[in-house]
Amino acid sequence: MKIIIILLLGLLLILFYSCGLPADGSGSQSLDYNLRGVWETDKESKPGIPSKPGDSLYARIEIDYKDITIIGNIAHFENFTKNTPLEAYTTKDSLIYIYDRGEWQMNPIPYRAWKAGSSYPGKKMLTLRANGLLKDETFKFIEDVE
Repeated sequence: MKIIIILLLGLLLILFYSCGLPADGSGSQSLDYNLRGVWETDKESKPGIPSKPGDSLYARIEIDYKDITIIGNIAHFENFTKNTPLEAYTTKDSLIYIYDRGEWQMNPIPYRAWKAGSSYPGKKMLTLRANGLLKDETFKFIEDVE
C-alpha cells in the first residue's frame, strides 16, 4: 500500500512540474498578451528622422498568439530566421523562448513591456533587455496583429 501511495505522489509531482512546459517543441504556452502586435524600432536614421523600411536601422517585430516574425536587423534576434513566423512563448519571468531550426533556442530573450512617458505619451513600448554583450533595444507599438 505504501508503494502505491509513493508511486501516486511521484506521478503527481511529475505532472505538477511538467504542466505547461513545451517538452517536445509543441509549444503548449503562448506569448504574453501585452506583446501581441506590430512593433518597430525607436531609432532615428538621422537626428529627428525616424527609421523606415529600407534603412539599415529599421527593424520590425510581429507578435501573434504563438508566433514571432523578425524583420530587419535586431541584435537580439541576429541568429534567428527572418521574415518567417517562428513559434515562441513567454514566461512569467519576462523571457521570450523561440523555436527555430528544429529546436528551442537555448538563450531566452529578456523583455519589458511598458507605457511611454514624454517621448510618446501613453504609447505602448517594448524593450528587449540587455543580454550579455547586447544593449537594451526599444520598439514602439504600431498596430494590432490581424
